[in-house]
Amino acid sequence: MAMTVSVVTRTETLYSGSGSMVVLPAETGELGVLSGHEPLIGVLGSGSVRITDDGQVHKFVVAGGIFSIDSDVVTVAAHSGSVAGA
Repeated sequence: MAMTVSVVTRTETLYSGSGSMVVLPAETGELGVLSGHEPLIGVLGSGSVRITDDGQVHKFVVAGGIFSIDSDVVTVAAHSGSVAGA
């Protein structure tokens, strides 16, 4: 089942779409998120956000911020970020 996923910084939206799985760099380690995840708000560490959507993986490098998970909605608000490899 698809989730709604947003990855934003103060100046731009890096990703806005769907995803079947999201991996986040939480402050205490990587966190995998699937549809129906328990609600959670956490501190974002530095590292890679990976979003799997229809077999394609979208990768973003982020540094700090917060994330919010509410059932089928994942929001990542990073202090800074960019498309991985860009």
